[in-house]
Amino acid sequence: MVFAVSEDGKSHTEDEFTSWDDCYSAANTLASAALALATDDA
Repeated sequence: MVFAVSEDGKSHTEDEFTSWDDCYSAANTLASAALALATDDA
């Protein structure tokens, strides 16, 4: 499970906001982990 940073630490509320840069970082972390596991580099 990968978590993305929410601005001001707010989550599961209407005020929740995550920047595109933080979304990219979380997605990149997940993709890198999947690639490492698929290629036995973990």
